[in-house]
Amino acid sequence: MWDKLPLSGRDESILRLDHLQPVGRHGSAYELTDFQLHEEALGIVDEYLSWFLTGGLPPDGIVNDIRAVLLGTV
Repeated sequence: MWDKLPLSGRDESILRLDHLQPVGRHGSAYELTDFQLHEEALGIVDEYLSWFLTGGLPPDGIVNDIRAVLLGTV
């Protein structure tokens, strides 16, 4: 997923769910910002992460709908 956050010194931010790894507890391992995903967007990320980890999508989920559109099966 690609996004442009209004953070100084950065043009874009990329979230790769296929490269998940634990983040250390050290304060320099991450940066807290005032940004957060909207509840609906977080639901999409949750569905995608579940798909990545389990290999299955809920038939009534938004990610399944998006996938069908991108594959041209709708």
